[in-house]
Amino acid sequence: MTKNNLTKQVEVLSVTTDSFFLKGRETEISKKLNKVRNIKKELSIIEEIEETGKKQKYKNKETKEMLEEYIASIVDKNKINQLEAITIVMDKLKKIEGKLSKRLKRVIDANAGENRVLERSEIFYNKEIKDKGGNVINTKETVRPSKIISFFESILTRALELKTDKELAETGQQINNEVIVVKVFHYSILKDLIDNGFMYAGEFYKYFSSSSGQLKTKKCVFVKESALTRECTNSEGKTYTIEEKLTCGLSWDRINKGNKRVEGGGVNTNKYLAYLMLQNSAITKFEGFNLDEVLVVNDLELDLKGHVDYINRDTYEVAPNVYKKDLRVNVTDGSGLCLPSVMDKSFQFRASWMKGLIIPCDFLTYARDVAKNTVVTDVWGDEHCIEKEGIKILITSSQLKMWKYYENWKEFKTLFKKYECEAGICNIENVKHSNHVSYQFLQSLTGIEKSDLEDITKETNKEIETIGSSKQVMLNALGATEENKNKNPLQEALLIYDNLLNDPHVKSMIKNKKEKMIQEARGGSLKVEGKRMFVYPDVYGWMEYLFKGEEEPRGLLRSGEVYSKHLNVGEVNINRSPQLYREHGIRNSTKTKEMKEWFIAGGLFVSNWDLLSRLLNFDWDGDELDIFTEKKYVKVAKEHMQGINPLFYEMESAPVQELNKENIYNSLTLAFGASIGTVSNKITRIYSSAGDFTDDKLKAISFLTLWNNFIIDYSKTLFKPDMTPEQAMPEIKDYTSGKIPYFFKYAKNYKEKDVAPKVVQKIKEIPQEDGTVKRVVEHEYIPVINMLEDIISTQNIYFRKVANKLEYKNLHSVNNFEIKNRKLYDAIINKYIKINKNKNKYINKDDVEYKDKDTKYGYIAKTIKLEFMEVAKQIDENITEVNIADILVDYLYRVKNADNKKTLWECFGDILLSNIKKNVTNVKDCEHCGTEFTPNHKREKYCCGNCKKEAEKIKGAARKRKSRMKKAG
Repeated sequence: MTKNNLTKQVEVLSVTTDSFFLKGRETEISKKLNKVRNIKKELSIIEEIEETGKKQKYKNKETKEMLEEYIASIVDKNKINQLEAITIVMDKLKKIEGKLSKRLKRVIDANAGENRVLERSEIFYNKEIKDKGGNVINTKETVRPSKIISFFESILTRALELKTDKELAETGQQINNEVIVVKVFHYSILKDLIDNGFMYAGEFYKYFSSSSGQLKTKKCVFVKESALTRECTNSEGKTYTIEEKLTCGLSWDRINKGNKRVEGGGVNTNKYLAYLMLQNSAITKFEGFNLDEVLVVNDLELDLKGHVDYINRDTYEVAPNVYKKDLRVNVTDGSGLCLPSVMDKSFQFRASWMKGLIIPCDFLTYARDVAKNTVVTDVWGDEHCIEKEGIKILITSSQLKMWKYYENWKEFKTLFKKYECEAGICNIENVKHSNHVSYQFLQSLTGIEKSDLEDITKETNKEIETIGSSKQVMLNALGATEENKNKNPLQEALLIYDNLLNDPHVKSMIKNKKEKMIQEARGGSLKVEGKRMFVYPDVYGWMEYLFKGEEEPRGLLRSGEVYSKHLNVGEVNINRSPQLYREHGIRNSTKTKEMKEWFIAGGLFVSNWDLLSRLLNFDWDGDELDIFTEKKYVKVAKEHMQGINPLFYEMESAPVQELNKENIYNSLTLAFGASIGTVSNKITRIYSSAGDFTDDKLKAISFLTLWNNFIIDYSKTLFKPDMTPEQAMPEIKDYTSGKIPYFFKYAKNYKEKDVAPKVVQKIKEIPQEDGTVKRVVEHEYIPVINMLEDIISTQNIYFRKVANKLEYKNLHSVNNFEIKNRKLYDAIINKYIKINKNKNKYINKDDVEYKDKDTKYGYIAKTIKLEFMEVAKQIDENITEVNIADILVDYLYRVKNADNKKTLWECFGDILLSNIKKNVTNVKDCEHCGTEFTPNHKREKYCCGNCKKEAEKIKGAARKRKSRMKKAG
């Protein structure tokens, strides 16, 4: 079975629609607009310095001086203070920006239908190459760091044969150009790109797809046409194209024609796009996957019974506490089963049109020994004997998204094999034994007492107070835990060599982390006893349906019961993010001998007859739930759930359309327009609003929750109610008026001047006889999250000895490092100092990808390493990255003992980690394949005989090549 290894990344191009401006008016106006925006950014820095007194780095000294002079003239002229003058200038700039934006839109719209070109100058710039004296001797065409993002390895990246850094270097390339991601700011340009594609570097690119996440961030993936039409030959000698491989034979024409199951043909466009892009999820290849051992079966759908609060989506009329016996729920939506021999942990998988969660369960033993029947019907209605056919994985119709477009399972398998399609694994079950509540969970506990909140914060305060004296708390705070499956090199190094906790750099990180912990805790993120895990249906009941044919299978869990081998028996509070309404799932954790036998996986099993999925709005395709066991939190939540039912309203089905460019453009723009952030903030404002928390406020939140869920589905269904919540209930505007909640200064870094007071007041206006109005405080209170400011501990950090002395020599690649070339040493150190001073030039914080550090910083680190190499190679042609790392370790650990080694660890952390493994644990990396191994002797370089042979072949070929070149020369 494949290990879950999502560390391999490939770099691709990322641009915005601005990169496709036509020369002339579009470019001219854009330059003016960018200039205004840059001035605004500079002005914001001046404003922040004036407000806070904190030092800030300016981006442009000339702009700063110009603005300061202009602001001073306004202050003198109008006799106002500096902040008031800044506001006047900012308002003027906003007006100019608005006018230019409208003018640019008019020009772009007038150019509709044009063939757009991505110029090479948008991607590359000429980097100056200097000699030892600092003189420019040449230029080198180099990719702009702001135009690069990384994709984790996936089915898509493997099909297109995208190369890693190392592979690119071997071929002399700087970047993969098969894929270009376009961030959309101008819809008219997007229309041109969808309709006509675009040219770049002599190649034609066409729109491929957008994932559900990309739909939310207005991104479109374009792929080089020649990469999609590239022909391959399968094991039987038949040819196919990469596009056929990625679509498993479903062309637009075939989808539009339909078949007996899809009368009239067509598909919901945005669902199609999202399903197609499933193959670009971070996916490790599913080694040993055999489609002949897989079968597609029906989902289990049940009519659940229970009380709900019914809301009419058209009128917003509420029928509370309605008992319904026909709540149709797909209780296996997105989940499948596998035999324990395939894997004993659950995992998310991807393949052509397939996605979901696979749960280990011995369904063969159940079918053979319990049901006495091994025959099951597939989703197309054909019978299969799972024992004779050797079926090891059962996936459901909800997992094979486009099953209706295939004639039967045999046809799908034939095409899957013909096009050599691939299956992969995304995430493997990983129960997190440390958990946090969020402000959304807490804010709904509107009647909580301060003393109860103090009890709930005990664990958080303990961590804050012991962060300098507890090794485990330090490691947890730094993310150096076994649970963290995506550790960076420093986090891995800390687990191997915890002496690093004595490094001033690590101590500085801990101090910063403590401040962040305090801020996050005051913003509502508290460590509370509990676990986070995948959620599963009652698989026993599912097997009763599949193999016994029971239409209403009993299962092992009753409604209100849950099971996990990681939970003790007792009441738990189950939460899911995001939480908008009052959604605390109070359930009984239970255990029986049968459950232990059949519920193998480590997540949370829920009764098929429970309305928990309705209450928390989750699916079974890999959603994770937070299960809290802290008694006070469970008790308070249970009290607040008295009289609360799941909300129920009819959602809309997604419409079927013809798959064409016009529908793709229209569907994309509709999806781009959907925003749920504002709804969530409105709900938080209501929870923090003045006055008692009344039933009317809860009703207002229920209306906004309804609206939010229609907006989420809008990109697929193209439906939302005609009436908004504010139209149905005008009081919502009163509840959500005024400044944002006080705790947002901690939760979302808002400025003090932009947030409401900590103590919220309800003011009553009393008319006086003289015609004036007297304002009287009628009610005041501190909203739940605002209380945390006074509860969270802020005591100073005191470091205690928790690990042995740090021997920095363990970070070196050699036993006794010596400075052999002082000129080289000084050049590397000077470059390091210069990079640290000017690091902002590598990081564009305004770039749309900046926040995604996993995919963005990799390229920046590579760029910085290349700059080190360029400087070093002018002095020593044979220099390596390992040599540079040794020099930096000597300077930063021995000479300076610096408290900031961030650049070192971000750029050379992989080398330092390898050195620590070698020096502390005797582990080495194979010099051929990179696999870690424990050598039998110091000089052993390879993990196995095959690697040694291959390495010797490569070296031999290199020697022959060098010899031929020498003779030819």
